[in-house]
Amino acid sequence: EPDSSQELDEHQGAVVKQDVNAKVIVVAGPGTGKTFTAARRIGAIVEHYESAANIEADQVLCITFTNAATDVTKKRLREHRINSSNVRVTTLDKFALFLRAQLQMAPSDGLGSYDESINDIVKALKDGQRSDYLHSIGHVIVDEAQDIFGIRRELLNLLLSTGLHAGWTVFGDPAQTIYDYS
Repeated sequence: EPDSSQELDEHQGAVVKQDVNAKVIVVAGPGTGKTFTAARRIGAIVEHYESAANIEADQVLCITFTNAATDVTKKRLREHRINSSNVRVTTLDKFALFLRAQLQMAPSDGLGSYDESINDIVKALKDGQRSDYLHSIGHVIVDEAQDIFGIRRELLNLLLSTGLHAGWTVFGDPAQTIYDYS
């Protein structure tokens, strides 16, 4: 993974420079700087919104697979001095809990597992429930998408296909999946 002072290579630069409304899928191998590029892409999107003077809280959503990836992404944003106050960087599981609150859904009757919450949210979204927060998302970035599977992939697909946001950028490498069935 490149250090924060490194310049973008040709391929990374092409991703970062995509239009803020573009729908981009990036498939890249290990050590190619996917998280580095994701942070720079977030920076370009935030810069675009700030220059247009229309950024609102949490308009950029960055979904990661693990807490460690969330921490790395936040660190990269700080290293690049990116104003991340309008960026929500979170795991899909934590985002599901946040979204559950946004949809004003009661806590799950079971043990409150992430799977139960995600199942409930998927059902609610399929039933047409929406939140003001979802309408405020301008761009979704997904890092390590190859590891999002099952009900989580269904939720992610719903978020990316609902048209509630203008653009999305998905990073992953199917060869790096940690699940054989993904």
